[in-house]
Amino acid sequence: MLNQATDTYPANASQMYIQVTDATTSYARALELGATSIMQPNLRPHGEQMAGIIDPSGNTWWIASSAN
Repeated sequence: MLNQATDTYPANASQMYIQVTDATTSYARALELGATSIMQPNLRPHGEQMAGIIDPSGNTWWIASSAN
């Protein structure tokens, strides 16, 4: 379960990896919604388009999609 951090329940930063249809579009949308970039979308050696962001609660998200 993911939730917004509060004074009662502070954030516990974590890392998540998600597969999406289009990593570049998802990355751009995340930035529009307040995320901070840690890796711009790029083609990785294992054949995926991948990007990284940190959300406003401090969680790291690795966003990937098939490069095909």
